[in-house]
Amino acid sequence: MVKAEIEIIDLEKRINELLEKAIREVRDRIIKELFKEIIEILKVMASHLTTLTERVNQLTARVDELTERVNQLTARVDELTERVNQLTARVDELTERVNQLTARVDELTERVNQLTTEVSRLTGAVGSLRGRMAEWEIVDGLKGILRRFGLEIFKSPWKSFDAYIMGDGFLAIVEICVNCRKGDVDQVKRAIGPARDIFGARPDVLVVYSLEKPRKEVVKYAERMGVIIENSPIRLSKKLREIMKKKAKNRA
Repeated sequence: MVKAEIEIIDLEKRINELLEKAIREVRDRIIKELFKEIIEILKVMASHLTTLTERVNQLTARVDELTERVNQLTARVDELTERVNQLTARVDELTERVNQLTARVDELTERVNQLTTEVSRLTGAVGSLRGRMAEWEIVDGLKGILRRFGLEIFKSPWKSFDAYIMGDGFLAIVEICVNCRKGDVDQVKRAIGPARDIFGARPDVLVVYSLEKPRKEVVKYAERMGVIIENSPIRLSKKLREIMKKKAKNRA
C-alpha cells in the first residue's frame, strides 16, 4: 500500500475513534441530564408522597377519633335505651295499677251513689214520718181547745189534706205547716175535690193552720182564695164556731 492510502486509513480510524468518543460523551451527558431530571422528579414525588402520607395519617387520626366518639355515643345510646326500657316497664306497671284503682274507684263511686240514693230515700221517709208525727202532736194539741167550742179535729189518713174538723153538720179541711206559704193555700184548695169524694159533701171551710205567724202577703193571698189562715188555736176555734152557727141558723 502506498503511503497516502495508509494515512487515509489512519485518518479514518482516528475519525471513528473521535466519533465513538464524542458519542460516548454525548450519551453520558444525556444520561446524566436524564438522571438529574429523574432525581428531581423523584424528589418531587417523594415530597408529594410525604405530604399525602401526613394527610393520610391526619385523616387516620381523625377517623380514629370519630370512631372513638361514635363508640362513646353508641355506649351512651345503649345506656339510655336500657333506662328508657326500664322506665317504659315501670310506666306500664303504673298504668296497670292506675287502671285497677280507677276500676275500684268507679265501683266505690257506684256503691256510694246507691248508698246516697238509699240514704236520701230514708231521709225523706224519716222526714215524712217526723212531719206526720208533728201533725199528730198538733192535732192532739188542738183537740182540747176545739172541743170547748163544740168542734172535733181528726188526723187525716188521706194525703190530700192533713186534718179535718167536724161539728154539727159542719166540715172544715185543714192543712198544717210550720211557716205557711202560698203553696200551702193552694194545697188546701186542691183538697176540695178529694174531700167531697170522701165525705160526700163540699167542705164548709178551708183552713191553713200555721205554727208560726204567717207573713202578710200570705194572709192576703189566703183571703183572696177564701181560705182561713191562723196560728192561734183560740182565734181559729172562734172563727169556725161563728161559721158553724151561721150555717145552723140558715138551715133552721
